[in-house]
Amino acid sequence: MTATRLFTTEQCIAENIPLSAGYRDFEGYKGKFPDPQWTGNAKLCVNIVLNHEEGGEYSVINGDMRLETDLQEIMGRHVHIGQRDIQKETQDEYGTRVGRLASGALP
Repeated sequence: MTATRLFTTEQCIAENIPLSAGYRDFEGYKGKFPDPQWTGNAKLCVNIVLNHEEGGEYSVINGDMRLETDLQEIMGRHVHIGQRDIQKETQDEYGTRVGRLASGALP
């Protein structure tokens, strides 16, 4: 079975759809799994990713001229220029504080 074509190239260009969206491949490996050839014939690979997202937002108390207004749980809130947003600061501070403690517990 070949990949199903959803859109023509002309449709992708006209509708601003990525050309890769025109193809869908649901076949997978079809029983032909890749052999990764790990060093020393290892059978296990461990990948640890520590993603620390909070704490890099715009903040008046850090000297920024504006606040982060899009990355919060309550969208469309009116925030005055040059004033602190305690709700947003609290939200970001919690994630940073708890995340740091949890990552410190890693071996």
